[in-house]
Amino acid sequence: MKLIRVALPVPLNRYFDYLLPDFFSVTKGARVSVPFGSQTKVGIVIDFPETSDIPVEKLKPIKAVLDLEPIF
Repeated sequence: MKLIRVALPVPLNRYFDYLLPDFFSVTKGARVSVPFGSQTKVGIVIDFPETSDIPVEKLKPIKAVLDLEPIF
């Protein structure tokens, strides 16, 4: 699985890292559905980092890819 960095509409000034399962394909600028606490949020893919500050075993996989093309 690759790492994916997502911007979420939450009142925190940071991005969030998730795992991208091998069966998903996504581009920067596309929307994805991700787990966020006890909720599911829609965010925008901003990067595919090589590493994360969070240990990989603590990262969660995205739930769905919502766009095949970037939305902007």
